[in-house]
Amino acid sequence: MVSQVPGAAIRRFTINGRAVSAIAFPSAEAVTIPSHCAVRDVTVWMAISRRIAGIGPKVMPLISGLLSGSAPIGWLTAQAIQRIAPPPSGEVRVNDRFTIQVEVRSGEETRTRTITGRDPYGLTAEIVTHAARVMTAEGYSKAGVLAPSQAMDARALLEQIARVE
Repeated sequence: MVSQVPGAAIRRFTINGRAVSAIAFPSAEAVTIPSHCAVRDVTVWMAISRRIAGIGPKVMPLISGLLSGSAPIGWLTAQAIQRIAPPPSGEVRVNDRFTIQVEVRSGEETRTRTITGRDPYGLTAEIVTHAARVMTAEGYSKAGVLAPSQAMDARALLEQIARVE
């Protein structure tokens, strides 16, 4: 496992025919995917605006350092970020679209899959709610840090999400 400072690396992708700038973003996938798939490297990228792409690699490590620093500085930094960029309203969330692109490389072969949807916060809430029901049910015995596909039946989760949409 290699640690990475958020935003320290930048890359350009093409998603649905459109060029997109992205910064490296240490997300849970970097830990959970290698725990159940034979992979060497997992890097998570978060799409950002061109303007942020120019300053992101300089500013993100600083913000990351402030957030992980001593409690008062970390708390003050988090409060400042919350005021500068508050969470979106319910109306904005429902109409907000997301795209997830997965790229897998093995030797010279590369495969890409793209998933799109709406309301990423709502989708996350549905996934967490389903996971809580599964993991608190009588007889559930799995423990430890698990990828979602290890913690619960993926097909049942997808069926639950499909019912909500």
